[in-house]
Parts: sequence; structure tokens; C-alpha cells
Amino acid sequence: YPELDKQLAVAERIYISKRDVADASGAQAFISEHNPDAEVLDTPAALFSTWGKEKKYKVSLQTHGRIGRREHFSGIRGYAFRPPAPITWAGWSAWSRLAREEFGARLIRVKGLLQIEDSIAFVQGVQGVFHPPQRFPDWPDDDRENRLVCISRDVPEEEIALTLPALNTPAGTQAHYSMQELRERYAHR
Repeated sequence: YPELDKQLAVAERIYISKRDVADASGAQAFISEHNPDAEVLDTPAALFSTWGKEKKYKVSLQTHGRIGRREHFSGIRGYAFRPPAPITWAGWSAWSRLAREEFGARLIRVKGLLQIEDSIAFVQGVQGVFHPPQRFPDWPDDDRENRLVCISRDVPEEEIALTLPALNTPAGTQAHYSMQELRERYAHR
């Protein structure tokens, strides 16, 4: 998967909600490691409030490509992938099922923008629960490549990367993969 080494755009501001991280200490550890000077706000409304003070944000996450190369004390790590085309609806179903069964709650957060057959889809999941994808008529920006970000606790990058070929399941099939099967299949390549 040489596509895995491509870089993602850097965000100027990141909002981490309670859904994104199971416990507040995980979010705080992520913020502290990557930008200890970042202003931490208690509510989404605080992002837009100027009442009583002038907002001066110092948020500048200097991360390219893979996220969080160092292990956090809590084992939380983030990885950015560029899954190759073609991705199918059967593939998304097979991958999300495999990720849920294999990683469960250890896969804290998944977000992605994928071209799935004839649609651009925003996909997301929290601790093994995947939400219905939102379809868009076109890419929201000039980057027209698939992107998938996975934040996990105690799951090595290689284990998540090993599951990505499930996204390429042929349309119209009901594939059900196991990690053992994928290990055997890709050990021979």
C-alpha cells in the first residue's frame, strides 16, 4: 500500500467532542502532545463567543501524514490512510463489520471521505458503531483522493492497514473477512 504514505492536509483548528474520545483524559493527552499551547474550550458555543474577552487562538497542529507517531501514555494513536480505489458499498460494509468485530471499542473514532462507486461519502464511526454514510454530489475540496482517519487505543497501525483491502470488495457481494484470512492472503504477496 504505497498510497498509505501520502500526506493529508493540515488542519488549522480541530474540535474534539465527547463522541470522538471515550474519556476526556484521552483528548487532553492528544492536545497536550501535539500542541500544549492550544486553547481548550468547554463547549462548542465557546468557539463562537467573543463576549467578555478577545479570542486569540494559538492552534497550529504541525502534523503531516500519519498522526501521533509517538505512543501516548494511554495508548491512543491516530493514523491517516489513503485507501486505493475502487471502493464499493459492499466493501464499506465488509470493512466496517471487520473493524467492529476485530477492534470494537479500541477503534475510538473513524472519519473518512471516500469515493464509493458513483458517490462521495463521508463515513464515520465511534467505538465500533458506524453511522450511515452521508453522500455528496462531489468532493468538497481540490483533494480528490480517498482519506480515512482512525484514532485507536492499543491497535497498531499495521493491524488497521491490514483491513483496508476489504474496502475493495467487489460490488454485489456479501464478503465477510477475518484478520487471519487477510494475514494469509497478503503474506504471499
